[in-house]
Amino acid sequence: MAELSPNIDRRPAIQVVTYRADAALLLPVLCGIEEEQIPAEVGEAAHGGAAELADQAAHASALNVGIAFDGEAGEIALSHRDLSGRPPLFVLTRAEFTPLALARLGKNAARLVKGDPLEFADDDRAPKAPPPRWIGATAPAQSDEAELIQKLADMILEKLAKSQERN
Repeated sequence: MAELSPNIDRRPAIQVVTYRADAALLLPVLCGIEEEQIPAEVGEAAHGGAAELADQAAHASALNVGIAFDGEAGEIALSHRDLSGRPPLFVLTRAEFTPLALARLGKNAARLVKGDPLEFADDDRAPKAPPPRWIGATAPAQSDEAELIQKLADMILEKLAKSQERN
């Protein structure tokens, strides 16, 4: 643990450790953390092992949260200092490396720091919003149903305005 030894003077930040990781895959994780307005510091490890490195990163972090990305093994892990000796809170494998899943992992790291509820892929309570700009997606087009509702609302408002003019 020498390379990730905790430093008392270290600024409060989520520690993100990479080993042979693709920077393009790391970007959504960092954007997810930034979206929650928590700082992150990125460092390179001399060896792999996402679970072990995430635990070490959590111990090195002044915020008690660490993320490790082992590009060689194709794993990314999120851990908290209180989970020492236990499996990480989240582990994604190469097959799960989508921009949204990686961003959600970053957001969850920041939410863990803040004590906010975590987000899950199958969580129906999560707001349905278009993906962030950096993923390259555009907002979805309005459905026919939404257009119909909008037209009905416009007609009702127009009739209300006319009835108020007559009175």
